[in-house]
Amino acid sequence: MRKGLLKCKVGKGMFKGEKIVAFDVVGGKVNSTIVNEKDVEGTFLKVKICKTRRNGNEILVRIPGEPFSSRKIWIPNDKVWVPA
Repeated sequence: MRKGLLKCKVGKGMFKGEKIVAFDVVGGKVNSTIVNEKDVEGTFLKVKICKTRRNGNEILVRIPGEPFSSRKIWIPNDKVWVPA
């Protein structure tokens, strides 16, 4: 799987070495998850790219850590940076 960076808001976790991140998902909602601080680069979360929809507007990413919903989530294309 290719790697990408997901734009997110980052907060402190309850325990040492963890962060809480919030990010936009398809449908205008916001999801959050608890991740290892090593999975965060500034205001970006390291994700794995699973697939892109044919219209190119949405990307299915695999979220690290302990998401409060599914580990694979559709994200608007403009919120994910995928290196060439």
